[in-house]
Amino acid sequence: MDPGISVFFLFSLPAAFPFFFFFFFFFFFFFFFFFFFFQKSFKIFTMKLPNASKYLFLTIFLSFLSIISVHSLYVEEVGNVDWTIYNVGKPNQVIFHPQKRVIYVGTDENCLASLSLKNGELGFRRVFDQKIERIFHKGNVILVILEGGRSISLVDNSDGGSINWNSASNLEESAVHFDASFLHDVDKDGVDDIAISFDNTIQIRSGRNSRLISTAKIEKNGRKIAFLSIGEALYAIDGDKSFKLELNGGEIKIQEEKWKGESFLLSENKLSEVKNERNFVESADRKIISVDLKGNLAKTERNLANRIVSNFDVNGEEVYVASVENLSEKVEILALNSGQKNVLSLEHNVKERGGIQKLFLDVYSTKESQIGHRIVAIFGDSSVSLFVSAKKEESSNLKSQWNREESLSSISFSKILDLPSIHVYDKYMQTLSQEVETENENSFAIFLNRFKAQWIQLTELIWGRDKSIETTKKSAEGEEEKMFTDQSGFRKLVIAVTKNSKLFGIHTESGKIVWSDFVNECQRPKDLFTSRKSSHFPPQSLLICEENEKTRLIWFNPMNGNNKTSQLIDASYQRILSVPLNQKEEERIGGNHLLLMVDTLNRVHILSPESSRSDSFLSLFNEKKNSIFYHITLNSSISGYSTAESVGSASPVSGRLVWNFPLDPNEKVAYAAYSNWENHVASAARILGNRDALEKYLNQNMFAVITSTVAGTERFLSVYLIDGVSGNLLHSVIIPSAVGPVSAQLVENWLVFTYRAHKKNRQEISVLELFEKKLDWEVKEFSSFQREKPTVMQQTYVLPVGVRNMGVTTTLKGITPKQLLFATNSDQLLAINKYLLDPRRPPKEKITAEDREEGLFPYEPEILLNTRQVISHFLQLRNTKKIQTAPSNLESTSVVLATGLDVYFTRTSPANSFDVLNPDFHFSALVVTSVTLLVATIASSTMAKKADLAKLWK
Repeated sequence: MDPGISVFFLFSLPAAFPFFFFFFFFFFFFFFFFFFFFQKSFKIFTMKLPNASKYLFLTIFLSFLSIISVHSLYVEEVGNVDWTIYNVGKPNQVIFHPQKRVIYVGTDENCLASLSLKNGELGFRRVFDQKIERIFHKGNVILVILEGGRSISLVDNSDGGSINWNSASNLEESAVHFDASFLHDVDKDGVDDIAISFDNTIQIRSGRNSRLISTAKIEKNGRKIAFLSIGEALYAIDGDKSFKLELNGGEIKIQEEKWKGESFLLSENKLSEVKNERNFVESADRKIISVDLKGNLAKTERNLANRIVSNFDVNGEEVYVASVENLSEKVEILALNSGQKNVLSLEHNVKERGGIQKLFLDVYSTKESQIGHRIVAIFGDSSVSLFVSAKKEESSNLKSQWNREESLSSISFSKILDLPSIHVYDKYMQTLSQEVETENENSFAIFLNRFKAQWIQLTELIWGRDKSIETTKKSAEGEEEKMFTDQSGFRKLVIAVTKNSKLFGIHTESGKIVWSDFVNECQRPKDLFTSRKSSHFPPQSLLICEENEKTRLIWFNPMNGNNKTSQLIDASYQRILSVPLNQKEEERIGGNHLLLMVDTLNRVHILSPESSRSDSFLSLFNEKKNSIFYHITLNSSISGYSTAESVGSASPVSGRLVWNFPLDPNEKVAYAAYSNWENHVASAARILGNRDALEKYLNQNMFAVITSTVAGTERFLSVYLIDGVSGNLLHSVIIPSAVGPVSAQLVENWLVFTYRAHKKNRQEISVLELFEKKLDWEVKEFSSFQREKPTVMQQTYVLPVGVRNMGVTTTLKGITPKQLLFATNSDQLLAINKYLLDPRRPPKEKITAEDREEGLFPYEPEILLNTRQVISHFLQLRNTKKIQTAPSNLESTSVVLATGLDVYFTRTSPANSFDVLNPDFHFSALVVTSVTLLVATIASSTMAKKADLAKLWK
């Protein structure tokens, strides 16, 4: 937002408070000095004025002195009320560029990026739509081989990662093994050219425009090869032979030589690339092989079996390679020509991070002519760390320079946890102090905690809220995060588990990682739940993992990741149920939720932590089992079950089949949407313009299933709205010529889903809204056991952008109008108000005054967008896979979490912030103005009384 113009405010103070405060009181006291010492002149001036006019004149004069110039500067909110964690993914390949002080990485998220050697910050990042197979670097360009060699790209690393050219390789089939080498200028166009191998096919391409110069095929029996360019000769090294490729006039002449000595299989095309005839390669069984191109001799130099081996790095005439055991901190660096070995220790706990999976080495010369080492380690938890040689006296250690938590690029499940109030948190900290500290230290700690809590309460009472900018700056400086909620409820904790079973606690105020833990015992995360909220402190979360047709339950404290307990259930996980409870029922089981797990045999398991009494959970389940219904969605059918007639005094109990909804053999479930029973419904009816009301069809047991069907050339989607208790089909609709990806949201009485219109090649969004049928008062007989099917209204709109995923805002009481959130194909987060997608929008020619009074817009097929609806601003959020929302303490505002390659957190107000003052409101100016008016009123009243008394004595 641009700065405002200079304006005048009555009784207000600028941002530079002390300076203007001084001048304000200077003029104020100057006036009183003038009044008391020149009363006679003042009386002469005002003697002809009426009494009331004198007071008015005094007030105007004081007001004139209080007028000051204020520069109204609006603060840009981007980065203050939101934050972003930019990720690149788990690196598969790392290339050092010491001259530019960066490393280039190719990752499993198809991302090519540069990271700073100094602090690991992201330089440029380019995300490809295809899988990155290999990357190669020379000078200012990076060659990228994509998707089985089907595509090749040349990226300019000096221009923010812009693509110089992209070309198809025109292969007959996808390749498995790749290598490339930068050559001399073969075609004499002023740019060095490139040799690329795809299995047994070798292509020479122009470095200027990717033009195919020449191609050849070699016989290598399906083995991997590695390129080596020496002068104008190009060698292709196989495990049992070498090929010398001579490039003359664009033609390739191949000279084949068989190795003398042992044969081997190459591993990941690792080659030392020394520009002479003697080089080193790594075999598939972790042996270091020296190859002599002059004598065609291959010989084993080192056996590094059962170790993680790095790339080869050349410094001068020496070739270095590093190796390490998976769970060891000891790194061996070998000088292959001289045979010297140097053992260095990583200053890190490798076991806590899942061991080392990959190692990348860079050897450099220091200013003191010493040999320095840089090592990039990829750990089992997908974190990336750079280790550098420590000082000379500590040369046996490799110090951690920086660390990146790249597992955040693959978040599987996440929850937004409400933090406790400051009173609850303060009481909890006092309890911890009593357990840990001695009695004397405990008393002092309790006093400090209570003083700190009361001080924070006082400051929040004065300022009304925490200032986002100041809080973010303090967090960046390393100040401890506040683990209690704020007055507006924006301060929360994001609990996330990644694909490789790493747990994170992320503070929503600054995006700082409060805690993280690699759960080694969790093989495949299946779900994440909050089993006990912060209102019953301390909270508790449940991580469900799949393990060899068994299910592992991991309970932990989401505030710090501690107090983990593990349970193993001899059953395979299928889905989990959360049974609605009232407050008294929750208190019976220690404030926990009643969670039930359904296994693949349709048995229901009661989930209870070991610290709680399982009999209380079982007793509550037996009371609730008659009202527990669930369904299982498979590709062939949708089946509904109940626990009403289950027998047994212990968990698990068997579910009883209640209904079955078969699907066509050609149908495949594309999406299933469920309503959240925890969300509040503010109104059960919709008021029309004619003062009539449409009663909403509110059924918490209703769910939606969207299937995709391909029958010959026909493609269509089928939408089913089903009652989960009775299995009745409430409504169904077929969307012709529609394909995925499909995303849907079921909220209150409406369903919104997006899809791709195949024939029209556009993104469409459909909305279904359900209402109760109006009562027929003429009918005298009716049944309480049969509920009428709802009246359904439907409309379809065209979205001008592609959609990856969708979410919807949630507020505290459900009063604020809903807002739909879309993750677009252009990597933005788009917000559209629900009233724009109203199925009751009439055609323009049929709109009435009652429709206008109701607030209905004329129907337009296309939803027009503007930049204000992009809540991610100018940010690019790559590959957003999930949008999650949570209410704040302000009814107008909902917090939003978007996860994908990046993690983005913000807040949105669908109907503007109607329950909060503007962010730039001057609370200090209001206080000072009120005090000033009070003092001026008392002073003027006193002076008026004195003047009246003096007048009576005359």
